[in-house]
Amino acid sequence: MKTNSSKACFISLSSDLAEAIGQRIQGQPFAIQLQWQNGKAFTSWSGVVTRSQKHDSWAGTPSTIELGKKFADALGLEDNQQVSQ
Repeated sequence: MKTNSSKACFISLSSDLAEAIGQRIQGQPFAIQLQWQNGKAFTSWSGVVTRSQKHDSWAGTPSTIELGKKFADALGLEDNQQVSQ
């Protein structure tokens, strides 16, 4: 998980996650549950695909979820903290 300057409570996804979720939801509203060691939260995807890092499963580059710094702070998350969906 990376933080960004967004002031919204939506997440942005790396291209691999966006493609996988986009195929499943097909334009329908949905919620995403994020989980980490000390908690969990529900949010939704903004439709934005992150550009900070290209996902490459062969090179071991992880998928990326980005959310606004203030939203992350409110959830008790730190930049580069591992979360699952």
